[in-house]
Amino acid sequence: HCLLSHSPKCCSSGSSSAGTCDGGTRRLVCWLVWAEIRDVQSELAALQTQRQDDVLRFLSNLSHELNTNLNAITGAVQMIGGKDDLEMMQVIGHASRVMTNLVS
Repeated sequence: HCLLSHSPKCCSSGSSSAGTCDGGTRRLVCWLVWAEIRDVQSELAALQTQRQDDVLRFLSNLSHELNTNLNAITGAVQMIGGKDDLEMMQVIGHASRVMTNLVS
């Protein structure tokens, strides 16, 4: 758990395990691992920020595309307005207004 802190506290001096390396080597390895973890955490934070930006850009573009087409439908319905298709035009007009309100 010490590797997630601000400094590698696990690198304190002490006896090496099984006599395979001295305390200095152990501290160096611990420090290098800690530095690598900090680099990975930094990269992960940058990727998360980029992902959030990408999602917001996508939603903005989607909203724009939907609004453009829904406004065209609404305008066409208002222009047609024939007596025979009045009920159908009202249904289409209402649906397009509801969808426009959803994405606005």
